[in-house]
Amino acid sequence: MSKLKVEDIYKTFDGKEVLKGISFDAQEGEFVSLLGPSGCGKSTMLRIICGLETPDKGSVMVSGQVITYQKPEKRNIGMVFQNYALFPSMNVAKNVGYGLKMKHVPKDEIARRVGEALELVHLSGYEKRPIGKLSGGEQQRVALARALVVKPDILLLDEPLSALDRKIRGEMQVEIRNIQQKVGITTIFVTHDQEEALTMSDKIILMNGGKIEQAGEPWNIYNRPVSIFASDFLGKANLLKGTLKTMPDGRKAVSGQGWSFPTNTKVEDGKVQVAVRGEQFELCRENNKEATAFLIRQKIFVGTTCRLIGSIGEDVLEVSAISAEMERFIPGETIYLTIKPDNVLCYKED
Repeated sequence: MSKLKVEDIYKTFDGKEVLKGISFDAQEGEFVSLLGPSGCGKSTMLRIICGLETPDKGSVMVSGQVITYQKPEKRNIGMVFQNYALFPSMNVAKNVGYGLKMKHVPKDEIARRVGEALELVHLSGYEKRPIGKLSGGEQQRVALARALVVKPDILLLDEPLSALDRKIRGEMQVEIRNIQQKVGITTIFVTHDQEEALTMSDKIILMNGGKIEQAGEPWNIYNRPVSIFASDFLGKANLLKGTLKTMPDGRKAVSGQGWSFPTNTKVEDGKVQVAVRGEQFELCRENNKEATAFLIRQKIFVGTTCRLIGSIGEDVLEVSAISAEMERFIPGETIYLTIKPDNVLCYKED
């Protein structure tokens, strides 16, 4: 197993700075996701790691060895592309063994290692199957086997699940994670899908505008976002504007027109932006001094949960409820919301 270290990477295309001082590391066997919207620089960062792009400044190291300017073929890095990049004229075995053939590995060893790789991705017996006869999920497994068969130091995955339907994508999230843990390979995964990043990662690098917005474990980055962007991108948050005040007893509260929430923020009193996640509210029928009135205007069924869209004073809010209880909630009625202070995040207005 190998470590990856990326240090102070800058990259410009046609006068536009795409990467602006990116630094992060991946420990041995760690699964790290580069997450962010289109155009944030995550795929460019992946291409720099594998050698398809050269940075204007900075370094890339694998287990302490600088590989920044090595040719791609000299780096022992496996890559799974978004479109899989399989050869349609070759069968499964020839696709998987192609990298070994380019390294002049003996035929009998190629056959053995291809068989092992296909067994790992649960495609034993598919050796002679034409690529055109495979489903999207099967093609994704072939591409993964081809990347792993060369026993790379680092595995790179560039949005490999984006072309799959929702059900298959969910299954492959679990499958890729299980294979990665079984092999123990250090992996960098590029995605714009928050659920994928949260489901699969040991660590998430959240990118925005060519910079790292926040980095950390999934639970921490989801529940303790450092900015409005992080709050809203990694799981949809309700964004409000309010006034933060310290009460006579030392506790803090943030309020707007017709609502007030307790908070444990360290932000100074004054005008703030507030982020609250819909699933973190507790819904109740009876009013109390810590509750906020919520007028239900719309109810939307989304499977295991339902979304309640309504008003708190002059602001619109969306909260989540278990679908089994959705019959309790009727558009046009008023219920009451409470929330724990730790879940009310405040940021100084830009």
